[in-house]
Amino acid sequence: GGAAFAGPAARALPRTPFARTPTWFPRTVESARLTDPLRDHPLLGIRGGAEPGTWTGFLDTELQPWLADHRLMGEAVLPAAGMAEMALGAAAAIYPEAAALEVSDLAILRPLSLEPDRTREVRTTADAEGGFALESRRRLADEPWSLSARARIAALPRLPSVAGPSIVAHRTVPGAEVVAIAARCGLDYGPAFRPVERVQVDDADARGRIALRLPDAAPPAEDFLLHPVLLDGALQGLIALLSAVVRPEGQSLVPVRIGRLAVLRGAAQPAAADIALTRRGERFLAADLVLRDAAGTVVATCHDVWLQRVRLPGRLAAAEHAFR
Repeated sequence: GGAAFAGPAARALPRTPFARTPTWFPRTVESARLTDPLRDHPLLGIRGGAEPGTWTGFLDTELQPWLADHRLMGEAVLPAAGMAEMALGAAAAIYPEAAALEVSDLAILRPLSLEPDRTREVRTTADAEGGFALESRRRLADEPWSLSARARIAALPRLPSVAGPSIVAHRTVPGAEVVAIAARCGLDYGPAFRPVERVQVDDADARGRIALRLPDAAPPAEDFLLHPVLLDGALQGLIALLSAVVRPEGQSLVPVRIGRLAVLRGAAQPAAADIALTRRGERFLAADLVLRDAAGTVVATCHDVWLQRVRLPGRLAAAEHAFR
């Protein structure tokens, strides 16, 4: 057998002309436009045409293990910060020259669950009038799309001005304690979603300052406009802020609305966040956030973030079960 391969290789091509036959990929449920992929953002997936406006992608905790580190009541879900980042990615593609980007009236209609043994197909749509929608369904399933979120997107000439920080720290909550309190609230954060180093809490004014650091298990910051892990970390600061005034056990806090998120394009990723509780009711909380880079420059503002209190199953006190 080896003698047949001895000596110089014959490189002459056959004189018969090639039969060139174009082959078109049919559109099916699995069709992913593999022949001409245009990717504007890692979470958005592949652009549906030459112009931005529709994207289809896949979310999978096996292919993207960092997404499995954000769990609500034991189930991996795409964080609200991830939905906001997808809206920012769509805005960046539609407004390529914008100095700053805005997402407003982001309504989270239902959780986007990530099953451990199934890939989730996501479809994102945006239009020149500022509409944005995020839908999903199980991959290869003959089922309708489920609408998870909708919002408005726009271009801004600059970030809105914010007042200077005013924090009088009464106590400091380390990041490990924030993770422990969150676990008692049904929020389980794995290594990729532990960006909080510490939270300085001003109990008198219901304010806090969060020191943030991107974990090694998280994806690189260059891929995102406002890293979902860091924005989620700023929201985690609310747990430390509320731990002294309400009992977090037995209930969870789930983001359901972001009134207005503005992000400076091309800015450094945030290293700190100032958070202020603006409303506190029986069912909902509201807060404002200002995110800053390591030099203290404002890189993003987030106003009127609504979080809903959700009772955890099986964790109610005995008195709560009594018939009234």
